[in-house]
Amino acid sequence: MHGVGPRVRRRRCGDRTSNLTAWTAVLGDRRGTDDVSPYTAAARATDLSGLPPTFVVWGGAFHG
Repeated sequence: MHGVGPRVRRRRCGDRTSNLTAWTAVLGDRRGTDDVSPYTAAARATDLSGLPPTFVVWGGAFHG
């Protein structure tokens, strides 16, 4: 990561606990069930036809 200072390099997007906490905040009791809309969790979508080209990043930050 050229041009990025040491403070920025040490930052993390979050760990598993942070991720579960965030999903629980969004979904409540629906977390881990089939009662989750693809509008809330895009990975649940079964048909992506008709959508514009999109860049999607999941599980972390883009490190390009």
